[in-house]
Amino acid sequence: MDVCCTLRQLISTGEFPGVPSCSTEGDIETAFGRCEYSAQKKSVKTLSYPWADFLFEHGRLHQITVKITDELQAATAKELLWQYPRETADEIPPFFRCEKILCAPISGDGPEVLANVCPENGDTLVSVAIVFPTEKTMPLTIEIPQDVYTALKELSLSTRRSMEEICGDIIKEQLLSDNDNNHV
Repeated sequence: MDVCCTLRQLISTGEFPGVPSCSTEGDIETAFGRCEYSAQKKSVKTLSYPWADFLFEHGRLHQITVKITDELQAATAKELLWQYPRETADEIPPFFRCEKILCAPISGDGPEVLANVCPENGDTLVSVAIVFPTEKTMPLTIEIPQDVYTALKELSLSTRRSMEEICGDIIKEQLLSDNDNNHV
């Protein structure tokens, strides 16, 4: 993955290449293959790849952390990011500092870009996190009959996908299908 190209696209469009903010866990695995490992703690699930982590809260994509894997990547990404104004968002001296990059994407309401650096190592860039605003995806509470819930739970267990993710995919598929049928 070309980190600088990815960051340039993110800054100019407000979207991570190939990953709309409404993406589900299934969308990520379809786009990038099976993850290296995943972890879940309460309502937060992380899909980890060698080059990035995708964090979901309540089944919604909330954050993508791009891992910086070598010094050249760190230097070129830092050069790109440091062209923009920034402010310190969090800090644990001398081990960690998080810089909020003040780059307003074209959309104006795009994700936040956070650069994590290691001050102890000469401000080496370690990772870049893209945090999507919660307004981009909204939770939905629905009531369904017990038999539908049971079938949904069985599907969730057999596919290792959350019930929220499955419902989101079904709703999205139906809306897209209805949209296609209305334009015929």
